[in-house]
Amino acid sequence: MKTSSARIPLTSAAALHVRAEERLAAKASVVSLPENRISAERIVHELEVHQIELEMQNTELREARFEVETALEKYTDLYEFAPVGYLTLDRNGAISAMNLAAANLLRIMRSLLIGRQFGELVTEESTPTYNAFIESVFTSQRSETCEIEIVDNAGLPRNLQVAAAASASGGECHLALIDITDRRENILQKEQEHEKLEQVPTVLSTLKLELSTFCLRDALDSSLTMLKEKIQEAGVRITSNFAVEVDERIVADWGKVKLIIFSLLSNAVKFTPAGGTVGVSAVREGHFIKITVADSGIGIRGQDLLQLFLGVTPHTSVYTKKFKSTGLGLALIRLMVELHGGTIWAESEIGTGSRFSFTIPLRNCAGIT
Repeated sequence: MKTSSARIPLTSAAALHVRAEERLAAKASVVSLPENRISAERIVHELEVHQIELEMQNTELREARFEVETALEKYTDLYEFAPVGYLTLDRNGAISAMNLAAANLLRIMRSLLIGRQFGELVTEESTPTYNAFIESVFTSQRSETCEIEIVDNAGLPRNLQVAAAASASGGECHLALIDITDRRENILQKEQEHEKLEQVPTVLSTLKLELSTFCLRDALDSSLTMLKEKIQEAGVRITSNFAVEVDERIVADWGKVKLIIFSLLSNAVKFTPAGGTVGVSAVREGHFIKITVADSGIGIRGQDLLQLFLGVTPHTSVYTKKFKSTGLGLALIRLMVELHGGTIWAESEIGTGSRFSFTIPLRNCAGIT
C-alpha cells in the first residue's frame, strides 16, 4: 500500500542564505563601525547568517519529519485495521509481516506467526495449488489470485481467496486474504439441495398410502411423546387445544400422518428460542380436520412462504447459519398431505413466529379393516 502526501519542499542553500541575510539585516542596528573592525564584523556577520540558516533548516526538517510521521501513522492505521488480512512473505514463503485481520483470521498470535511458513497452514488438498500460485507470483511479477483451504489454530477449515503480487525487488510477496468460507458453504448447500430435488421423482414413484383406521389424537400424542426429550432440552413450553373430532376414527396412512405431525412439531421446537411456546391445535372445518402447529420463533419472510414447500430453502440467510435446512422435508410433507386429499400452508411474521397448518379429510371408515 502506498500513501501519497504533499510535502513541503526543502529550501535550497542559496535561497536560505539570502533569507538569512535579510533576517539579520532587519535585526541589526544601524551602527557606524571603525574601519579596522570591518573584517571582524564580516566574520561575525557570516557566522550569524550561518546560524540563522541552520535554524531555518532545522524548522523545515521538523516540518518535513512531522509530515512523514503523519503519513506513516495513516498508513499504519490503514494497514493494521483493514478488514482484509494482509501478509508479507519472503522468497522462501516465510511470513515476515502481517496485520491484525490476518492474525484474527488464522486465530494465531502474530508473534507466533512471524518467521513461520504460511504453507504449513494450507491443507494437503490445497498445497499443490498454493505452491504453484506462489511460484507464479514471484516468477511472473504479475498480480495473481487463487482459492485455497487452510486450517486455523482452532483446527477449523477455512476457505480463502488469496490475491498476491511480488515486490519490485522480487524479494518479497504481498498477500491479501479474504475469508470465503460462508460463500463456499452456501454454494455447497445449493448443490446439495439440487441433488435432493433430483431425488424427488424417485421418492414420488415409491410414495404410496397404506390406509388404516386410527384416531388423530393417538398420532398427536405419539409425536409429542417422541419429542419429549428434545422439548425439555430446548426449554420450550407446549400448549394444545384439540376438538372432539380428534377422537374420531379416520381413514388415513398412520405412519405418514404421524410423520407429518412429528416433522412440523420438530421444526417448531427447533426454531423456537428457550422460554418460547409451541402450540398445537386441531379443529374441524367442514369435512376436514385442520391441525396447526405454531411457534414463537424468528419467523419467515413473506416472499419466502410461497416457495417453502417447493423443495428449496429460500430463507437460508436466516435459518441455515444456525439450523439445518428442512426445505426438501417440507416438500415431501406437502406431497404426503396432498396424497390424503388435504392441503398445507404456512403463515408467518418476522420476529413473532410461524404457523403451519394442514387438513386431513374426515372419511367414513366403513369397509376398512
